[in-house]
Amino acid sequence: MVPELEDLERKEIFTKEEIKSIIKKRTNFEYALKRRPAQIIDFLKYIEYEMNLDLLRKKRKSRLGIKGKVTISDYSIKRRIYHIFDRTITKFSGDVKLWVQYIEFAKSEGDHKVLNRIFGSVLQLHPTNPMFWIMASKYEFEVNTNIMSARVFLQRGLRSNRDSHQLWHQYFKLELIYVGKIKARRKILGIFNNNDNELNDNNKDDESNNNNKDDESNNNNKDDEPNDNNKDNELNESNKDDEPNDGSNVEQKDSQNFIEISGDDGFLKTKKSGLDHLPKTNLDDDNLLLRGELAKVVYSNAIKAIPNDLAFRKGFINICQEFSDTNTIQEEIYESIQKDFENNPEALSYVAERHVTNISDVQSVEFVHAIKNSIEDFQKCIEKLPDDEMWYLFSKFLLKSSRIVSEPNLIIFLNKKLLKTYKIASESNLASSQMYLDWIDWILEKKESNRNDTMKTKELLKKATDTWPNSSKLWERRINITIALNDNEEGGSKNDSIDELYKSALKLNPASLILWDSYLSWTFKKFKNGDLRDFELEKLLLNSLFKISSLSQNNRRNDDDQPNEVKDQIVTSYLKWAVEKGGLDNARKVYKSLFNKTLPTLKFYKNCIEIEQEYLEKESISSASDSKSHLIWLYEQACGFEETPSDLWLDFIQFYLNNNEVTEASNIYWKAMKNIKDPESFEAKYRQMMYQFNNPQKK
Repeated sequence: MVPELEDLERKEIFTKEEIKSIIKKRTNFEYALKRRPAQIIDFLKYIEYEMNLDLLRKKRKSRLGIKGKVTISDYSIKRRIYHIFDRTITKFSGDVKLWVQYIEFAKSEGDHKVLNRIFGSVLQLHPTNPMFWIMASKYEFEVNTNIMSARVFLQRGLRSNRDSHQLWHQYFKLELIYVGKIKARRKILGIFNNNDNELNDNNKDDESNNNNKDDESNNNNKDDEPNDNNKDNELNESNKDDEPNDGSNVEQKDSQNFIEISGDDGFLKTKKSGLDHLPKTNLDDDNLLLRGELAKVVYSNAIKAIPNDLAFRKGFINICQEFSDTNTIQEEIYESIQKDFENNPEALSYVAERHVTNISDVQSVEFVHAIKNSIEDFQKCIEKLPDDEMWYLFSKFLLKSSRIVSEPNLIIFLNKKLLKTYKIASESNLASSQMYLDWIDWILEKKESNRNDTMKTKELLKKATDTWPNSSKLWERRINITIALNDNEEGGSKNDSIDELYKSALKLNPASLILWDSYLSWTFKKFKNGDLRDFELEKLLLNSLFKISSLSQNNRRNDDDQPNEVKDQIVTSYLKWAVEKGGLDNARKVYKSLFNKTLPTLKFYKNCIEIEQEYLEKESISSASDSKSHLIWLYEQACGFEETPSDLWLDFIQFYLNNNEVTEASNIYWKAMKNIKDPESFEAKYRQMMYQFNNPQKK
């Protein structure tokens, strides 16, 4: 360390005082690294300090205009950073983020030898992490421009992670990028297979001489074909001499001799003989590599390794859409999806929509034809797989298309097709609950929608709830439509009909948060309008609370049910009404009664605490000590739950600090440290709170 610091001082990059400071800092960091147990944060702070020090050295050297041969101070700090990284990796080899930081630093410094060593180590320690294989492959391809090594890294990664989506997608993308670069290079250099022009001229002369020949002469021409091939070979040889050498040998090896993804991976090898059935075309299409055959081979092996994953195959389509000239590959992928997922509605829908996927101009004629082709494909799919999901996906496509187009005739066509689809699906009992909801929204969003349409919608919703009685969203929509229609009618019977709807809906969906929230809003609306008296409203709330409490305790709940959330919603509404009716005393009476009659939740205690604190802050409070005692009791009850958040503990501590009861606050702190799941974060917030308490002027 001494020679480098002397060199820095001699160059006047750092002063003597700064050199002393550097020595002191490094000494402190070294002592910290010897701590037991070792903390990774100490190593990272040391690395960060050295990085900043090296950055400062570079800036001062540039500002002072120091030039000349490289001395020890020019590389010593970087060497020290690598040394600290190596020490850190030795102790914390399982830390993925640390490895990534190490790799990124070596990349920024352009140290290729170090990177090779790092990748060798990390791939041995983390062979099942696809990210490192991809990083190594990208480095070889993008920095070292070595396509063969990039492939080898991905192939080796796939040996250990054959079911990795990331690796297969990256391998597929690598081949497409490579083909794109070759095509771009050929275009810049003007390489277009000039032998085709010469062959065309020769063919014209041959045609004039062969017009009067009979079939036997035509058969003799077949014997002359090897001579034409010799000409082709000569022309190819001449073109080889004209082409640059950067990567052309690799291209020839890949495309003409042998498509070999890996010499030792049997499952990733495809002989050229297996591709002989492919049709030959002119220009660059006769080159298997430029036709994307390597990418097709990768995809073929990928779907063998991961055969039944639709999202995985969609990823290949998304990658293809990032490149031009990949229509052929996309069609093969779509064909494989249609073949392998013939009974999957989502897959069939995805294939049917392919016609409109890549068309951005919805006003073009091409888009109209694409929609027509997609509709035809959907109809074929429905004939093949006539289930409710397939019908829903077809209606969803039509609805989406009708909303994005603006051409009037096309909108009319799509709307007619959509209405017909809805009706056929409904008559066949193949309309899903979501299809009914989309149908209702589609009717209501029409500009020419009137009362007759609303009545039809009401009838449609009745049929929908009869078909799907457990759909709370359909019941809510039906009730809202009924309320909207009854608002223009007179008489008391309208409330009775809505109450009956709520009764039927909640009987079939007893723990639906959507329906209970709507029902509570409707009940309080009636109370404000004078249709309910105080004792009637309280009776309804108590009955509702007892029903949902018994349901929660008996665990009678479906996947869509939320009994605890419904219970909290009812309690919140009940307490809010109690405060509005009789103030704090009435609220205390209510929550004490609920505490004895039901099983309180954490949300219940939070609501009670908010009410007590609101009244405690008012100057008109008659007995502050009484309110404090209630708050302490509520806080103690709330902190008794296992899932009590740390913020509630902190609020309890802050309550004692506000009353200058530091001892009680400290007791709560120690109690919290034994119960919360994240004590470190809690302790940091507590320290900040105590600092502000002890230094009120610095708040």
